[in-house]
Amino acid sequence: MCEQLLLGHFANMCAHGDVCNNMNGIGQMPLMGEFLQRGYGVTVFCPSSPKYKNALLQWGLGAVRVVYYEMPPSTERKSMMDSVLDTLWQGGPLAKLSKPIFPTIVADYSKRARPLALVADFFATSAIDAGDYLKVPTIALFPNPIGMTSLVAPQLRGFLDVPHVWACWLGEAILARIFLWFRNQERSRRVLAYRLPPLTEQDLYPTLSMQRPILATTALGFEYAFPQSPLLQFMGPSPPCNALTRAPQQTDPELFAWLEQQEAVVYVAFGTQHHFTEASVNALLEQLQCISSSPQTQALLGKRVSILWSLPTDQQALLHSPAQASAEQLNTANIRLESFVPQWDVLTSSRVVVFVSHCGANSLYESLLNGIPIVCCPGKADQPANAARVHSAQAGVVSRHGVHSVEAALMDVFGAIDSYTEHAGRIRDIFLCQGGPATGADFVERIISCGVERLIPHTCYNERYSCSMWAFFLVGMTVSFLLLRDM
Repeated sequence: MCEQLLLGHFANMCAHGDVCNNMNGIGQMPLMGEFLQRGYGVTVFCPSSPKYKNALLQWGLGAVRVVYYEMPPSTERKSMMDSVLDTLWQGGPLAKLSKPIFPTIVADYSKRARPLALVADFFATSAIDAGDYLKVPTIALFPNPIGMTSLVAPQLRGFLDVPHVWACWLGEAILARIFLWFRNQERSRRVLAYRLPPLTEQDLYPTLSMQRPILATTALGFEYAFPQSPLLQFMGPSPPCNALTRAPQQTDPELFAWLEQQEAVVYVAFGTQHHFTEASVNALLEQLQCISSSPQTQALLGKRVSILWSLPTDQQALLHSPAQASAEQLNTANIRLESFVPQWDVLTSSRVVVFVSHCGANSLYESLLNGIPIVCCPGKADQPANAARVHSAQAGVVSRHGVHSVEAALMDVFGAIDSYTEHAGRIRDIFLCQGGPATGADFVERIISCGVERLIPHTCYNERYSCSMWAFFLVGMTVSFLLLRDM
């Protein structure tokens, strides 16, 4: 087969970290590899930076056709968001940031046969609209928890969680209407020749009434069980395409030689977008020094603990210790600082026993795919929801006060390390049972062959619309009552 499959990849957004991780750890690179193995041609659209092509080559995907589009510099992207009214008028921040993708895809396929399908990250709304304009099946790839809530699993909830549950239900019903307005605003703002019909349901995240096929890189058993649409397919996260054929030591021989010399390693990394303050980074340093030198730690694990901390160079400059130790001096003790770490390869090492993480999707999946328990220090976006699922699965703990209570959280994990490791291993098995890119490719082929019309739950949409209207009515009545009471 030589049919062309289009994967519109858009990962160069401030909130989504490094593209090498995005395309690798949570599904898109493995999915590309699967389609190549099945004989399809694959095209990927990405920003014009050599790191994207290098990432494809690194993971054995040199056969992928790459088309670049121009993104404004990061400083200009931030200024683009300053005008709130203009951003809302154009369809929200996702529409504004992903805008260059639509004309690039449409122009490229004006000169060649249309692709069989388009697979795009859910936040690349412009790429999704390009698929609709080309009239090809368009599937969104969703890496986050299905319910973006920090609630624990239903069976662990108590009476005090009931208001939170109702607030989430009401908030989601309202948010879905807001997102639908944003998406239709984006579609209506294009020039007349490219204007698209309005959507009847938002397509930014999975719901029971969704109208767009979505591939989710998580799995039931880690994700909470819930009624789901026939258009939602779980495929689980996937290891890198060439993880089984590439020796990890090739990426950084000196680092892996050091790893092999250690008895037990706590790996610490907070992603490419996290920025410590001087107070927070030194609070974390002090706790890590205590962990690496504490006799209690060695007594709990039966091993001497070392720390591997991936911390960007500019943030290493914020570090200090009572002796004003430099990064080089710290590296001579049980703490090793690196400005960059090949994370997947490090997590495959048998020496790593715990991962201290911000709990972003890439880090979460890469850790659990290797059966490594996590100490979660969630910040924003999907991180609190990810942390709640780690806690519910007993595959780690949530640090109650973020970086300021990491030491206590690590001691909790060390005290029951076998149990946490066992549960992390169970989640790994659940992920792998989903089938990974093979399941994802089967789903895409099924959509290509059969379409989605008979899978759309129209009755659910009507029920959801009624619920949304009731939600708006209740909120409106409550606000009116409060205003009238104060008059």
